[in-house]
Amino acid sequence: MRTRLIVSLLACVAIAGCGSSSSSSDSTSTSTPAPATTASSSSASSSGGVTIKAAGFAFNPTSVTVKKGQKVTWTNSDSAPHNVTSSDGTIKSKDFTNGQSFTYTATKPGTFHYICTIHPQMKATLTVTG
Repeated sequence: MRTRLIVSLLACVAIAGCGSSSSSSDSTSTSTPAPATTASSSSASSSGGVTIKAAGFAFNPTSVTVKKGQKVTWTNSDSAPHNVTSSDGTIKSKDFTNGQSFTYTATKPGTFHYICTIHPQMKATLTVTG
């Protein structure tokens, strides 16, 4: 029952409707990214990165932990454009469309809450450990 409620809430959020921004640490590409992590919470290995999928107007997984220096790649699987913007401005991508991705290298430890500014209901957290 709880899972149905969560799925229903995510569906409602997806219907609601990420903004344009730029940063020197972003890169947008159409290359094929690494496989997406499908858990709601994830940790990347110390040698590799992690991929977060923007699909169904939601980030999946919604909580990721990486080490400083690791790469995080967001891949857009939706028909609408998305972006990734942290509340403190540390992470700031340009809009990227279906099949494109944005990669960020974690440069400082902390917890970064981010959204898609086009679809602000798309919320997630990136934690970077030292």
